[in-house]
Amino acid sequence: MRDIVIGGIMYANSHGGQFPDDLITIFDTQEIGNGEWYCIAANHGVGVSPDSQTVRADIQAGKVSYIWIGKGVTTSSASDVVVLYEKPENHSGHGMSIGFVDGHMEWLGPDDTKALLRQIATGERPVHFHSTVNSTTKP
Repeated sequence: MRDIVIGGIMYANSHGGQFPDDLITIFDTQEIGNGEWYCIAANHGVGVSPDSQTVRADIQAGKVSYIWIGKGVTTSSASDVVVLYEKPENHSGHGMSIGFVDGHMEWLGPDDTKALLRQIATGERPVHFHSTVNSTTKP
């Protein structure tokens, strides 16, 4: 997951600070391992590493483990701006990881996950998120 966020940052660094609109742009312009697009927890602990054509098709069909919300974000955006999050079902409702514009990651517990998903559902962008009760920063 972190590799995808870093791929977004690298793309932005080459495009005037503008993050890509979608995951397919990251896939097409950055070298990210095929297995990085799938959460191991969502696959019952089994690593997935399909060929590039399958990964590209899965991204286009929304079948990868992550959702990109970095459209319109720039490298000068506040560090609390979320650009990528896991599908909540990856961890059976126990929480999810999110990636921020500056490359840091956080694990959100169930309450913070629900709060973030409510915020995302409003459609307001960019999404700013501050941990409240049960999150863990992952450097």
